[in-house]
Amino acid sequence: MNYPTPTSGPFGLVWVIGFIGGILLLWALSGLVVPGKEPLLNEYGRKSGHYRRLRPHIRLGSATLGGIVCVIAVVLLIIANAAGVYLGLTGKILVAHLRATPSANSGNIPKMSVDLILYDQNGKPASENTYIVNGNELYIGGDIIEYKPFWNLLGFHSGYKVTLLEGRYSDSNHKTQVDDVTLNGGDDSIFLAAYQNGGQSVLATAAYKNGSTIPANKLSYNICASQDAIVPQPDNEPC
Repeated sequence: MNYPTPTSGPFGLVWVIGFIGGILLLWALSGLVVPGKEPLLNEYGRKSGHYRRLRPHIRLGSATLGGIVCVIAVVLLIIANAAGVYLGLTGKILVAHLRATPSANSGNIPKMSVDLILYDQNGKPASENTYIVNGNELYIGGDIIEYKPFWNLLGFHSGYKVTLLEGRYSDSNHKTQVDDVTLNGGDDSIFLAAYQNGGQSVLATAAYKNGSTIPANKLSYNICASQDAIVPQPDNEPC
C-alpha cells in the first residue's frame, strides 16, 4: 500500500497557519498572568536573590491586548482546522496514466493496446508498460484503506494500491469474457488483513476495492486516488 503524506503546497500553508495560531495563543495566555512571587530587597535596596510568594494574578493592563491576540489565534486555528479537513477529504493523488487504443485486425473478439504508467506515492513514474487485452472497455482498479477523519485533518491521505487492469466488453454477448492483468503484485497482506476485519483499526475506518471503466477511444487519462475512490480524469485535468 502507498500512504502519501502531503507536506508541501496547500497542506504546508495549513500547518504554518496552525503553528502560528498555536504560538500566538500560548504567548497571549502566558502574558496575562503575573507569576506569584516578587524579589526581596536587601538592606541596601538591591535584589537579594530571595523571593516572596504571592498569589498569581491577571495583569489587567495586558488583558485587552491579550484578548485580541487570543481571538486572532483561535481564528487562525479554526481556519487551519477547516482547511485541513477540506484538503484531506478532497485532495487527489496521481496514481497512473493510461491510454487504450483499439487493435486493428482483431477478428471477432475486440482487442486493445493499453499504454500504462504507474506512479509511486511521491508522484514519480514507477513503471511503464504496454498490454494487449481483449475487450473494448478498460477497467482499472485497486485497493483503498481509508483513514479516520483525524488523520485526514493532519494531511495524511488514505492508503491505495493499483492492482488490476481488466479488459471488458460493451457488447452484452461478451460480458463474461474478461481479460485481466494483475498489477503491483495484486492485493498485499496489509490490505487483506484490513479487508478481512472490515478495516477497523486505530488508523483506518474501512478497507475496500474500487475502480473505474474507461473506453478504448485513443484518449489519455490521468487516474487519481481520492480519499475513497480511484477515478479517471481527462489528460488535461491534473489530479
